[in-house]
Amino acid sequence: MRLHWFPAAARLLRLTALICLIAGLCTAGASGAPVTEPQPVPLRLSVLEPEFKAFWAEAQGKPIEQQLQVWDRLVEARHRDFYEIFVWDKAANPRWQERKRRLLGKMFAKYPALYPAMIANFERFPATIATQVARFRRSFPDAVFTGPIYAAPVASFNGKGGEGGSADGSGELTLAFGIDLISERNDDVDILYAHELFHIYHGKAAGIDEKVFAEQGRLTLPLWMEGFATYVSGLLNPDKPDGELLMDASLGRVAASERRWLAAEFLKVAGGKAVDEHGSLAFNQWFSAGESKVRADLPSRCGYWLGLAVARELAKTHPLDEMVRWRVPEIHRHMLEALQELARSN
Repeated sequence: MRLHWFPAAARLLRLTALICLIAGLCTAGASGAPVTEPQPVPLRLSVLEPEFKAFWAEAQGKPIEQQLQVWDRLVEARHRDFYEIFVWDKAANPRWQERKRRLLGKMFAKYPALYPAMIANFERFPATIATQVARFRRSFPDAVFTGPIYAAPVASFNGKGGEGGSADGSGELTLAFGIDLISERNDDVDILYAHELFHIYHGKAAGIDEKVFAEQGRLTLPLWMEGFATYVSGLLNPDKPDGELLMDASLGRVAASERRWLAAEFLKVAGGKAVDEHGSLAFNQWFSAGESKVRADLPSRCGYWLGLAVARELAKTHPLDEMVRWRVPEIHRHMLEALQELARSN
């Protein structure tokens, strides 16, 4: 579950599956009059099940170096731009090849146990994502998903949206799901797909792209974007507990009484930049998995938990269709107000 903006680069090429959404053209507005919806467009799916099957049929049981050679030949060579730009983020990571070898080596060792679940998730993906998009458009009738959507073995994320890049320098919003991580984590795909679809929709509606995120974003921006996406995934999947919405049982166990302390702590760093070329300790403490935490007795990624609390607070006084279109300055102002309110509350 990651939101990440990528620099523009070579255009993502192979788009292997097309499915059309069947949906009505009108819905009733608040006044009861019909409101015309955008014509549904085909989803541009690339489902890398054949590549994965061919890779594992040849690579299973071989030494890691041979497995990597087979992987490069049968998987990445056919989708080089997708992997180098979107998965490994080659331009931003000088040691991307080391990271690739390390993550793939760990994942290859898990593939024998994960293989049946991965194949099942691959096979269900086209129908499941189509159902989720149709459900999403019932809540957000103006949503149109025209960019590539990948289901692939990636070893590094379960869901990720961002600019995939194009040859003419304009970024194309791309959505990708890591079938191996989804299978290992046993993610609820209804929640995950809704969360990532909302990131794509929200970025367009709010006018937030890579440039805006980097130049204007303060730490309130990822707090809002992740918390708001989690909030909306809950609206689309009612009755799901917070641990499932946050896709982390440990976050679901954070006591509500921690909200005041967390809000006060975040206010101390809220004005920091969302993107720091030197790496932000505050960002890692609030949003990254691993050892870096805001407090030793709390789980990592408490920014997701706090962001959800802030979104729920703001939803008490602001309608959804207003919040989704807030620009960055409005987001920062509303977030500070809500955090201050939570820091005062009992």
